[in-house]
Amino acid sequence: MLFERAAELSGTTGGRVRRLLDATVTAAGLGRLAWVRELLGRVRDTGDGEHRDLRAPHMAAWLETMGGNPRATLEVLLRELDRLAAEPVQEPAQVPGVDSAAVSSAIASVGLSATYLGDPASQRATADLLPRAAARWGQALTGSTSFLFARTVSDPDEQVRAAVLTAAFEHRRHGGRGDAAAQLGAAASLLDEQALAVDLLDPPVQAVLSGQAPTIYLSAPNALVWALIDLGRWDRASSVAVANLEATRVNDIPGLRAIAHAQLAVLELLRGHRRGAGAVLEQLRHEVALVPLAHLRLRWAQALAAAADDEHEDAFALLSTALTPGGGPGAAGGAVPQPHGLLALPDLAAAARRTGRSDEARELLEQVRAPREGRWRTARQQLRLAAAEALLAPDAEEAATRLGDQAWSPHAAAWPLEQAVLLLELAELQHGAHLPGAQETAAAALEAFTRVGAAGWGGRARRLLRATGVQVRPVADDVLAALTPQQEQIARLAAAGLSNRDIGERLYLSPRTVGSHLYRSFPKLGISNRGQLAALLDGAAGP
Repeated sequence: MLFERAAELSGTTGGRVRRLLDATVTAAGLGRLAWVRELLGRVRDTGDGEHRDLRAPHMAAWLETMGGNPRATLEVLLRELDRLAAEPVQEPAQVPGVDSAAVSSAIASVGLSATYLGDPASQRATADLLPRAAARWGQALTGSTSFLFARTVSDPDEQVRAAVLTAAFEHRRHGGRGDAAAQLGAAASLLDEQALAVDLLDPPVQAVLSGQAPTIYLSAPNALVWALIDLGRWDRASSVAVANLEATRVNDIPGLRAIAHAQLAVLELLRGHRRGAGAVLEQLRHEVALVPLAHLRLRWAQALAAAADDEHEDAFALLSTALTPGGGPGAAGGAVPQPHGLLALPDLAAAARRTGRSDEARELLEQVRAPREGRWRTARQQLRLAAAEALLAPDAEEAATRLGDQAWSPHAAAWPLEQAVLLLELAELQHGAHLPGAQETAAAALEAFTRVGAAGWGGRARRLLRATGVQVRPVADDVLAALTPQQEQIARLAAAGLSNRDIGERLYLSPRTVGSHLYRSFPKLGISNRGQLAALLDGAAGP
């Protein structure tokens, strides 16, 4: 490689180190973790220990995040950045590897690690670092998308939200680098601006998964999948997750590969395919431990799948463990990932109401809310917290009135599954307390479940409608439940009329691989050709 050859020809130790680190950063952008490790070893062998280039500890720390250990990344980078920020100012922009560009890149890694961990201590440490870094490196740093992303992670408020929206508008209007789009997309997702996040993340993610944009942040596909899941765009989420799983396998990125597995399991659970999710979770057992954020989202999805099947004891157990500080294997230093813990609270409250554990749920609600008490919240976080409080109201009529304000809120429509679950909880309250509106509310919930493909929740909505006296057409079990997530994705696209080549281009697979998957899928479905596949899915559709 050019940089490595330049390092060999360099006449000084410092020059060799700088050229090797140039090569290391390029290798990281390509997702070549083994190459990064090799180059860092050569840097250690070449350097005299006196070089100040931030990229060496940054790349070593970045490897920790890619390997599933963001806490190690955060500790190393906070220490290094604090040290550099405290040094006397001697034209830092003229010192290679200590300029604002190197610092900006490191701060983006700090923000990513704090996102994955989600614990208040990490967020506070990041927030404390930013003013010192701003004082040292000035506008060249504070004007970067990396700095804005880290602010969004550590201390979001209305001013930060406005800055992200403005920067996103300017980026879409004038164009810009793919890494800037990825950082702004991740920031938008953290601010619960999921539609904007998808607009920003989708183009660079498609480019990186197809090998056309090697310098994009490798975590961007994971961020896109979470946003698509929240928006109810599950087919697209599956397609990105499947492609990303393959990319992380090829490049051997264990931390991100584990997250991709978890996302596929979440999608199976939300669709009501608990057996399919079990197969994915079995594969996940052989991966590195999930980062706390992904662990919480997986437990939340498992609880939702249990609640859809009226297994409320299991739902409460899953969520109470995940939301108890220090209570789960994904706990971030004993803390519940924030602010995502707030989003699962209504489902905890609903399970508690049915199992006689409302007092326990109220205590957990206060514990989860406490770290962010008095701080700015997104509209989604406010809605979810208010819905949880409504579900824990002791009087059913009061609970229904308060929950109705949230379930029918215009803001709720942005997150279709979450709104549909709240509507069904509202309908059950109305039915149980003999209040008007149960049939209409349950019908609205069923329509939403059908639209996003939440078969398990659709079944629960049908059971309630029948209990209210509505004649509901029975629906067969999901005919694709026996397939793997990748086979299901391919089958749905084939049934829609796409050729093997079209499917391969969409999922980044060869036409031959697509055909092989279909060949193995047909016997599981009791069919032998594409025409029968389309008819099978048409017959299973509809309420």
